[in-house]
Amino acid sequence: ADLQADARQFKQTAPCDGVVYYGQFAARAWSNNDAKTYQPGEKLAAGAVDLTLLVPGKLRVAMDLPENLFPYAKAGLTATVIPVATGEKVTGTLIAPSPIAKANGLELLIALSALNPLFTPGMKTSVDIDAGTSDNALLVPTSAIADGKIWIKGVTGEPTPKHIVTGLRDDSQTQVLDGVSEGDSVYEQAQK
Repeated sequence: ADLQADARQFKQTAPCDGVVYYGQFAARAWSNNDAKTYQPGEKLAAGAVDLTLLVPGKLRVAMDLPENLFPYAKAGLTATVIPVATGEKVTGTLIAPSPIAKANGLELLIALSALNPLFTPGMKTSVDIDAGTSDNALLVPTSAIADGKIWIKGVTGEPTPKHIVTGLRDDSQTQVLDGVSEGDSVYEQAQK
């Protein structure tokens, strides 16, 4: 009877259907997930998470958001997420980011629509967020900005740094909200 009672304690029932992975996914990385440690005769560490149950299609993307883009990351904006492993485009919706900064900026979460079940935590993605448009925007090349500054041609022709406040941006252009005026001669590459 004691052996049968002990055997019942080794049986675990998942709370829902899903896919089970070895180890634990925390802080955007897997740990304790080497399949060799789960072979017969091996010993598991006490207190460690050994199995993780995932419900396919119920994942979110977590990404680092630079602090200067925080005002533009509004909850409900549409994002296109492309997992590197599958290459398929998936539509997502931004969840309002926390204003508490981490080591690499703010954490922005994106809730995903239906997703290929082969896409698992820890895989890399590219993300494109549609932050809207702005009319009559003052634009400079994104390559001209470094450390919150751009360089304009000074009175004698020398590069002069100016601090700026940026707005919306894409891969090639950035909106300048304050710091330069229309007509200023801006160097296309940030000066060192």
